[in-house]
Amino acid sequence: MHAQNRAGEERYMKEKPHGIMFHYFHDDAAYKRGPGSLSAEDLERVIRYCQETYHLLSADEWLYKEKRGALDPRDVFLSFDDCIRSEYEIAYPVLQSYHLKALWFVYTSVFEGELEMLEVYRHFRWEMYGDMEAFYDDFFQTALCEQEALHLDIRDVMDRFDPAEHFRERSFYTDRDRMFRYMRDEILTEGRYNWLMDQLIRKKGYDIGANRRYLWITEQELKKIICTDGHIAGLHTHTHPTFTAGLSRERQEWEYGKNREVLERILGVSPACMAHPCNSYNADTLDILKGMGIETGFRATMGDGYTSRLEYARKDSTDVLNEMRGQKDLCL
Repeated sequence: MHAQNRAGEERYMKEKPHGIMFHYFHDDAAYKRGPGSLSAEDLERVIRYCQETYHLLSADEWLYKEKRGALDPRDVFLSFDDCIRSEYEIAYPVLQSYHLKALWFVYTSVFEGELEMLEVYRHFRWEMYGDMEAFYDDFFQTALCEQEALHLDIRDVMDRFDPAEHFRERSFYTDRDRMFRYMRDEILTEGRYNWLMDQLIRKKGYDIGANRRYLWITEQELKKIICTDGHIAGLHTHTHPTFTAGLSRERQEWEYGKNREVLERILGVSPACMAHPCNSYNADTLDILKGMGIETGFRATMGDGYTSRLEYARKDSTDVLNEMRGQKDLCL
């Protein structure tokens, strides 16, 4: 099934305009490598590959053509999610050297002094465990030991879980990646997941305050990227929920309304595009975005069957690197 999904994604990538999606970068110094992270050299290889294989546009050019219905099937652009600090420190200089403008999808709670725990937990995993398998061992074992406190039968959930039925469009996920995200988003949900992760943080002695400076870009840096250098900012909710489709309509309206309000305060402009966090949305989401005047939106996966201007596809950079391995002559 996974092979069929990958074949479908690759056919779609050849035939439809789309984005290439990035999150994490490493330099093996301040920023450790982790699952899916890229080096500056990796990013350069992806850029050269897209220039050779597709029609790589700056984000403003791609959006200009989209608005006029003039996109070519080979038109692609680069996008960066979550205002992550390593994107600014490692990836941004590469973009500037290639004179490429990207789309930056920004969640905004961190610009109001809040700690967005999704990113805190991600950094904790990479810093305090040798690899993701070690983290998963600890996470699932702790969940089993804390079944009574969680008021859940974790063993039954794990025994019944079928990885083939979840996150089928994320071809690069391992079975344990799928189980972890299913447990986090659909079984534990936010409150119990945060409680469980906080147990691990205390056990490992991770200092959130000391590590915050490695997590997000600052307001001034965001203004430089967008206002000075001409990149494009897009909505990405205020708090980056991992399961937006499970939120009430009222909560979704608040997430996107607050997101726009903060970005307008920082940048002085109102974004006209957005990306769905964790690829999670529903009919309410699309209706809310249309009502806000959002013109263009992006998923976090490839595939067909989507016709809305709020559901353009994006390919994860990890899958692009995997594709490049089959065409080494194009990416040297």
